[in-house]
Amino acid sequence: MRKVGYGLKWSEYFILIYGGLRGAIGLALALIVANDEEIDEEVRNLILFHTAGIVVLTLLVNGTTTGFFLRKLGLIKRSITSEKLLISVVQNIIEGTQDRIEKLKENQFMQRVDWTKALELSGINKFSEQVAKTTDTGKQIMEKRDGAKIKPGENHEEFMNSFNQLLSADISSVDLVTEFRHRYLKILKGSYWHHYEHG
Repeated sequence: MRKVGYGLKWSEYFILIYGGLRGAIGLALALIVANDEEIDEEVRNLILFHTAGIVVLTLLVNGTTTGFFLRKLGLIKRSITSEKLLISVVQNIIEGTQDRIEKLKENQFMQRVDWTKALELSGINKFSEQVAKTTDTGKQIMEKRDGAKIKPGENHEEFMNSFNQLLSADISSVDLVTEFRHRYLKILKGSYWHHYEHG
């Protein structure tokens, strides 16, 4: 299976098998059998009872523990490729804000503005902190070896340079294909939902 199709990893196979369809097909087949009067009523009721019981068990056990296995196997972890794209967007926003402030400083009507306060009110500090908290790379930067916290809002250049250093490794073709597939399927899903809701 690794050589054909998507070439899934063992952890992805495990989730596919463990998650399953929650007995949807089995329950549908059991209902067909239950409505077939040519089959003995006791047999029909027995099949329906056992199938419904298995469906309930998969919902209660598999359904509630799938998230745990996804986290443990690292399948919902943001990829390095995704983090690089996110950091690139953050850098562009911060640089754009700083460039705009530099241009405003040249305006003769804004000579008395407290630009330190203006930069604070622009939300760059909070924005970079929020980004840091949502990425594994950001969490690594925020925690030094001695356990002290780094405040990314205090020095944006140092903070973003640290991001770039940790994300400097080349992206493999497998990661690129995986990220492309993920984004493509997400767009396709959104398109399907749009057509489903609006006809």
